[in-house]
Amino acid sequence: MDAKKQQISYNLAVNIQNKLIKRYGIKKRDGDKIYYSFPKPKMLINADLKSIGVSRRKEEYIKEICKEVLSGNLDLNILENISREEVFEILLPFKGIGKWTIEHIMLRGYGRYEFIPYQDLFFKRLCKENNIKDLDNYG
Repeated sequence: MDAKKQQISYNLAVNIQNKLIKRYGIKKRDGDKIYYSFPKPKMLINADLKSIGVSRRKEEYIKEICKEVLSGNLDLNILENISREEVFEILLPFKGIGKWTIEHIMLRGYGRYEFIPYQDLFFKRLCKENNIKDLDNYG
């Protein structure tokens, strides 16, 4: 996939993520600002995710992961404190979750900078445009 298509895919993913958060997350007000929490699995298990642009297949994957969390078979809280390799070992077996998804979740959701997608074409293009070099030593 070229960097332009990957950027579109990334932008689409962020757009859907924002819709998901606004529709199913918990709304909090702080003065005139509104914040949303990321929705809990119990909120997503019966949600109509197709209405926010999620494909039928991806909706199935998301709901399967929600079932695993709700049953206690998957503890998302441990992802914050385990190694990069352990995160991949836990999440890659789930259908619909690949390296890109894990890096996106861990970077944006957990603030874990060791998941910056150094091999991502869009990321490489941004670095090139901003004259950032020597990425071959990462990722």
